[in-house]
Amino acid sequence: MIIIPNIEAIGYNEEVEEKIIEIIFSTMKKEFPGNIDDTVITFVKAKVLDQNGIQRPYLRVLHTNKEEGEKIAIALSTLFEVEALFLDNYFPAKK
Repeated sequence: MIIIPNIEAIGYNEEVEEKIIEIIFSTMKKEFPGNIDDTVITFVKAKVLDQNGIQRPYLRVLHTNKEEGEKIAIALSTLFEVEALFLDNYFPAKK
């Protein structure tokens, strides 16, 4: 099972949030069917500018498994700029 603590969408305008959610989840369902129940998307409001002042929003994939995280980042990079960070630990809430 793929466990993704978080996919952060950084620097995107509020107007496109629903479309980004739709694109991310449809990509994840296609590439990793049945394994995305723990996927969450967090929107981070930020100015993300390059040296020319051009807005450059991107996704950040946070994952505790490097191999799985890289597969997810590669799948999403066909549509978005993606950065992948790998966590030493992730502690889900005890239910």
